[in-house]
Amino acid sequence: RLSGVARSVWWQVTDPATGEALRTGVEKVSLDEGEQGGISQKLVSQLAVRFGSMAGVINGLELARELAAPTKGNGCVLRSVWAVERRDSVALSDASRCLQATLRTTPDDPDVNAQLAIVLLEIMGSADGHDSTTRALELGEEAVTLAPTSDRAAYARMMAQFVSGRTEAAIASGYRAMALNPNNSAIPARLGMIVYATGRWAEGTGLAVKADMIDGYNRAEAELTLALVAYRRGEFARAV
Repeated sequence: RLSGVARSVWWQVTDPATGEALRTGVEKVSLDEGEQGGISQKLVSQLAVRFGSMAGVINGLELARELAAPTKGNGCVLRSVWAVERRDSVALSDASRCLQATLRTTPDDPDVNAQLAIVLLEIMGSADGHDSTTRALELGEEAVTLAPTSDRAAYARMMAQFVSGRTEAAIASGYRAMALNPNNSAIPARLGMIVYATGRWAEGTGLAVKADMIDGYNRAEAELTLALVAYRRGEFARAV
């Protein structure tokens, strides 16, 4: 409905088996002066983030089920994303084992290939760093080959390329991932940190700000970049 200078939509997620309402909410988008044509698309994008992002309603409900009763396949991928975001070493080790077991039965699953690459890079130790990076690169490339339009695959390849020292290739992969899914805040957050580290400060800052604006999820990589921005400006209390 239209009210004043904003348009809002009420939503509800229900259990199809029981009809039980699991989550409800209202999304609101403000209208700029004279703007009409793009407002529906703004609402659609906002709802897509609310429902479908890794921090969204549906994945939140599925993750709760997975943590209570773990499964392989997509459930394994979902738990591994949670483990990466928490930087939980035990959960990361469990995710690695689950993803590798899933990969043995479904080697052509692009999500499993990509997510295993990400997990390996997160838990990479100094003793096996080279082997893990090589394996992550292989998995990332395989994921992109299997699913060229997958933002997860492009993101995994970006991370592996950066860790292996191929910074410009990593940046290209990151922008490719963003083009594939502009609603995934993890991509500009990590990409912004990479770009900022190369000395392209304004570009890296813009990506970090963009990540924070997508879904309001304060990703560590974006916050680190913004802390470095504050430090460069001499705003030391804000940086801390």
